[in-house]
Formats: sequence, C-alpha cells, structure tokens
Amino acid sequence: MKFKTYRIIDLLILCILSFAIELLTTPCVNLFIPTIRPFPVLGLLLTLVAVTRWGLLGIIVVPFNTLANFLMGRFVLNAINYRATYDLSSFIFTMISTLAVLVSFLWYKKKGTRELYKDYGSMLGMLGTIVFVNLLVCVLYSLIGSLMSGGTFSLNDFWARCLGMLLYNIFGYLALLVGTFILSKQEVLADVKEKLLKKKEEQENEKQYYTKK
Repeated sequence: MKFKTYRIIDLLILCILSFAIELLTTPCVNLFIPTIRPFPVLGLLLTLVAVTRWGLLGIIVVPFNTLANFLMGRFVLNAINYRATYDLSSFIFTMISTLAVLVSFLWYKKKGTRELYKDYGSMLGMLGTIVFVNLLVCVLYSLIGSLMSGGTFSLNDFWARCLGMLLYNIFGYLALLVGTFILSKQEVLADVKEKLLKKKEEQENEKQYYTKK
C-alpha cells in the first residue's frame, strides 16, 4: 500500500471514529450528569492521536468531532435548557479549544515523539499544557460572552468560570489522560512516517547482516 493511500485511510478512520463516538458520548454524559453542558469527550484525545501520527493534517478530525457534539447537544440532550447554547459561535469556539493539542508539537520538538512517550514526566507535562490551554480558551470564551451581554468582570467570577469549565470538560480531560497512557504503550501515538522509516532502516540493516554472513 502506498504511503499516501495509507494516510488517507488512517485519517478517514479517525474522522469516522471521532464523529461516531461523540454521537454516543455527548448524550451519555448529559444522562449521567444532567446539570452540565457536555463538551466533546474524546475530541482532545483523538485529535492528539491524529496530529501525532500525521502532523497538521491531523486537525481534519476536529470538525467531525465538533459536529457530532453540536448535533447531539442541539437536538438530542435531555436538558432542553442547554440546547440553545449549541450555536454557531459555540461550534467555532469548540473547534478552537480542541486545537489546544497543537501545543504538543512544542514538546515533540524538544523531546522527540518516541522519547516523550517513554518519559511519563514529560508526557504528563505535555498533557497538563494541553489541558491548561484548552481550559484557558474555554474560560475566555465564557468571559467574553458574559461581557458582551453586559456582565462585569471580577476575580471571583473568573475562578467560578474556571471551576465550571473544568467540570464541563472533566470527562474529556480524563479520557485524554487515560487514553494517552494506553495508546502510547500500543505505539498508536507515533509519527507514522518516522516509524515507517525506522522500520525500513531496521529491515535494511538486518538484510545487510545476513548478506555478510
């Protein structure tokens, strides 16, 4: 199979998974905790997988995951009072907040993809950075919306929004943490091109070894 064909198939599978899983998880979260507005549960994890494997091309999964979350939130949630919050601005904001995973590139550049996932300290540092950026974007969106509606800013309000957004995203953060540990052990979180080149190099070295013998 050609490299480009493999890349297309791999990204297509990730897009389908991202869309299909979120169709299930968004209403399930609302069923489990009816008082929160569900954000994408596996959006951060699957986007991390995609961008780790294919670089910037991996962000193609983001709109699929966001669309599934939007559709379920807008038309299916039991909490009818939350349905109106799923609008165009929230759709765009959710995609932007999911792109927080792109900070992983800074860690990959500094540590190397393979080495990073062997070092739990570095991996936790990367995940913490992703969560921080994602949470910051969520809080800023909430604050801007409040100020545009005539609200006022206060530190108490800021910390309350931080806590609220942390609660809304908690399932996504837990999925990111647990999923990253599991998938890193299975070598799913790997630069595919780098992995294939290394495999090819090992095969050539093995061939040369047996040829000399």
